[in-house]
Formats: sequence, structure tokens, C-alpha cells
Amino acid sequence: MAGASSFLQSRQPEQVFTIGGDCSVDLAPMSYLRWRYPKLLVAYIDAHADLNAEWESPSGHFHGMSLRALLGTAPEDLQPRVPLEAARLALLGARELDSSEQVFVEKNEVRLLSTADLKVQDAAQVLVDMAGDGVVHVHLDLDVLDPVEFPHVNVPAEGGLSVQQLLRLLHSISAAFPGRICGVTLTEFRPRGQVKGLDKLLESFMGPDGLDLAKQVASWRSVSRE
Repeated sequence: MAGASSFLQSRQPEQVFTIGGDCSVDLAPMSYLRWRYPKLLVAYIDAHADLNAEWESPSGHFHGMSLRALLGTAPEDLQPRVPLEAARLALLGARELDSSEQVFVEKNEVRLLSTADLKVQDAAQVLVDMAGDGVVHVHLDLDVLDPVEFPHVNVPAEGGLSVQQLLRLLHSISAAFPGRICGVTLTEFRPRGQVKGLDKLLESFMGPDGLDLAKQVASWRSVSRE
């Protein structure tokens, strides 16, 4: 965290794209982007909420605490310079919450759209309403996918999205926020045997059928943010 945070602060990029690792790798990018953009909205696409405090976690794994850390409950050396407000967070596809996370979500009125909700609600419009004129960081944990279709993650969770449903979700977010996606993190890939066509699948999530990052970068550069 310290090394990544120092690197981001020294370079101060306008956009941050990260791939690999577990969900904890996103704490440094999200913390940096929250500091840089006061109106940051985090769209957290994940089967899990990652909202446990250290003393609440059943597993003790930090990747299940990293989002709670972004909101300000973290050890001193992991504390974000400017914590994210719960009102600037949307959980998309979450379906396996620990009891303490469920309490936190309800108490803090965190917006949550489960996998079932995503199949019937316009998630992009929900994000637009929440974001206002702010920018968006997209966290994508591949365990949001149904393990029947994609089991190659650290913590598979039944009842997820199909690849096509996820592509439609990503594409709708990109279309709703042209030139306003300041960060994307893709996490939690764990190959289980040989994975045929993986490169094309991941490219599809970031390509024109998904978030269309090339277009996002081009549109971002055409807008003055000073």
C-alpha cells in the first residue's frame, strides 16, 4: 500500500488502471483517486462487499476489509488521506455478505444492487443519479460472474452474472459516463487448470463491448478538468 500510494502521489496520474491481485490491490488506487477527485463515485462490482472491519472478519483476510478501509476504518498505515463517504459507494452484484457487513450496509444506507437486482434494474442510471457531475472508479472482481460459467477466482459465489450480462453492465456504465471513468481495477483472477480464451475474455471486458477504455481515455483527454 505504502509503495503504491507513494508512486501515485509522485506521478499524480489523471486516470489509474490496475489489473491483477486480490481486491486489496485497489485500496491505493481508490484512496488516491478519492483524494484527487472530491466527487468520486466508486462502482464496486463484486460478489462480496469487502466491508468487514478487522475485528469483525470471519476469515481475517484483508481483501475482505479493503473497502471498509477506504471508508475510514483501517490501521493507521492504511488509512486513506480522505475517506470515501458511504453515499459515494455503490455495490453491484454483491450476494455474499457477512452479518456484520449487512449491518454496516443498512446502518450507513450503502446502495446495493444484488445480482438479481442487476437483471431488472438500470444500474447505470442508478450510478448517474448518485454521481452527479463527479467521476467514477470501477472496481471489477471477477467473482461477480457465476462460477458455473467462470470458476477461475479466489472465492467463487453461486448465483452470479453470465459473461454477457457483465458485458452489458460494463457497456452501460461506459455509455453513461463518457470521459468520466477515472479508474478501473480488475482483480481476483485465479486460474483453475488451463483457461482457454482468457485473454480474449479479459479484453472484451475492457474493450468496445465492455468499458471501452480506449474511448474513455480519448474522451477524458478532450475535456479540461482544471
